[in-house]
Amino acid sequence: MASSSVLTTEQAQQRLAAYWEEAAGCHEPQPPGSHPPEDVLTQYDRHGGISLRTIQRMVKDGRLRGQKLGRDWLVEAESLDELFTKLVQQMAAQFPRVVIFRRKGQRLEGDLATGLEESVDLADFTIAMTADSIITTAATQGVYEYANAEQLRDSHHLAGEIPSFAVAAPLVFQGETLAVVYADTRQQDKSEAHAAFAGVHAAHTNVLLSRLTQELKIARELREYAQMLLHEAEEMFVADTKEGRSESDRLRRLRDTIDFGRQLYAQRAALEGPGAAGLLEEEIASLVEMNPPRAFTTALADALAEMPVAR
Repeated sequence: MASSSVLTTEQAQQRLAAYWEEAAGCHEPQPPGSHPPEDVLTQYDRHGGISLRTIQRMVKDGRLRGQKLGRDWLVEAESLDELFTKLVQQMAAQFPRVVIFRRKGQRLEGDLATGLEESVDLADFTIAMTADSIITTAATQGVYEYANAEQLRDSHHLAGEIPSFAVAAPLVFQGETLAVVYADTRQQDKSEAHAAFAGVHAAHTNVLLSRLTQELKIARELREYAQMLLHEAEEMFVADTKEGRSESDRLRRLRDTIDFGRQLYAQRAALEGPGAAGLLEEEIASLVEMNPPRAFTTALADALAEMPVAR
């Protein structure tokens, strides 16, 4: 008997997505033996996250029956922003509060949300990657996390009362975590079945990210271009230091370099639409927030303090 082949993560995602969509549409519990192949389950277990064996059980015994797990809403999304918006809408069917955190350097920033209290500003939802949280664990380790109130009590959680149940799942493209979807509730009846519901939607979203290759490829290229501009600025700053230039002269030249870099980046980003405009500033902010700081990052912060705020 031939041994089963080990699938790549992308192949596993594609096969699982097809299975879960089919299973979710059934009106009866799945018969014995109707489950993803062992190599797929092994692949996902190896990559961490929620046990898909758990999701398999939920589908087989009918606990996910009647939930719309998103065949149509996935294929309708034509951009990254639209995909994430639809994901928030679908997760809200089971969780009163849902937030998409975009990864920006060494922090996660709230980008889209539903169910926030009126007094809460999404712009305040910023979490350092070093914080103890299921959100940062999902981002740094690429795994799907869920926790109850007791487990959440001693870790970072969002403003308001500690939820009774919360989930966090990474949204990944070609091995890079782009964002984390977080959802929570104060209801006491949430369980692994609801964690599975969220896990299926996150898995579907990751499948669709592969269909948005061009948009994500452009964003990656622009980010790399921004990093190159900043690397060149640092090289010039180091050279100025070795030449013995005064601090004021080094800062002046650094301001000129950053200003010129912003102009170059703006010219290139203008061809790709408004979504690309902020990537250079994100990379600058990431350098300024670096811990421990370097001589260049300290000088960069000083130079920025004397420059107009980028728009």
